[in-house]
Amino acid sequence: MPLQDFVEQFKRAVIARRDQESDADFQSNFSRPILKISMNIEAEAAKFYPKEIFKFFQEELVNGLSYHHEKVTNSEDISTFLVWKKDKQTCRIVTFDHNSQDAKCDVLSIPPQYVMKRWTKDAKSGTVVTSQANTMLLKEVEIALKNVSLDVVGQIKEGENLQ
Repeated sequence: MPLQDFVEQFKRAVIARRDQESDADFQSNFSRPILKISMNIEAEAAKFYPKEIFKFFQEELVNGLSYHHEKVTNSEDISTFLVWKKDKQTCRIVTFDHNSQDAKCDVLSIPPQYVMKRWTKDAKSGTVVTSQANTMLLKEVEIALKNVSLDVVGQIKEGENLQ
């Protein structure tokens, strides 16, 4: 296959992929998922998460409803719970820090630290990097991709000049 045909086919494939992604983004942003249990935390997750991540969250939330809990201690900063599923055979101790909103389960709303931007509907807006090193890596990748693009364009032009 000549390089020019390859590049054209590649461009069509990229456009098709972008169209699919755009359609999925549209569906995720402008359609509402069906809430199974009508809890506030479920509705809140439906606002933040795209369709695929929300389905996973919803499944985990529904499964979590089969657990029972009992508050063991309660202080100003930390509450401790016993959590179990059926007959208290396997009990887990869960602590909830009121100051940092850190918990492994039984939270009534989604604390901001658990809403990772890369999993939200707004993941494509703004920068998703979390450190200067990641920013530098993204710039390096961007420069490398531009160089590859320029190289491919140069090879196409050379091919046109030879014909």
